[in-house]
Amino acid sequence: MNAPVYIITGFLGSGKTKFIIDMLQDEGFTDGERTLLLCCEEGETEYDPVLLRRSNTMLVTLEDMDDLSGNKLNELDREKRPERVIIEYNSMWMLETLYSARKPQNWDLAQIICLVDAQSFELYLKNMRNFMADG
Repeated sequence: MNAPVYIITGFLGSGKTKFIIDMLQDEGFTDGERTLLLCCEEGETEYDPVLLRRSNTMLVTLEDMDDLSGNKLNELDREKRPERVIIEYNSMWMLETLYSARKPQNWDLAQIICLVDAQSFELYLKNMRNFMADG
C-alpha cells in the first residue's frame, strides 16, 4: 500500500501549521489513517496533542536539515508504518534536499502546497528570490 505524501511549505508566519491543523480536523481528509507528521521547523502555533491522537497522527520533529540525510525517513517509515505523510517543510531548506533524500519506495508525492502571507510576499520576493522560486 502506497502512502501519499503532502508537502506543506512557506515562510514563517504563512500559516502552515494552521493549514495542517485544518487538514487534520477535516473528516473528509482524515479517515483514521495512520498519519506521520514531519515538522521541520518550530512555528508560533503548536499542535494540540488531543487533535493528534484523535486524527491518528504521530508528530516527529526534524530539527536539522541533516536529519533528511542518511536513512532517517526509511527508519521512520519502518517504525511508524504511516498510511499517509504530511511534511511541514522549512522554507529555508531548499526543496532539493528533500527531493534527494532517501525515502521509502512506498511514499508517493501527492501534493506540494506553498503558503504565502500576502503582506510579506513582495519583501520576501525582493530579498529572497531564490527561496521563493525553489522547486
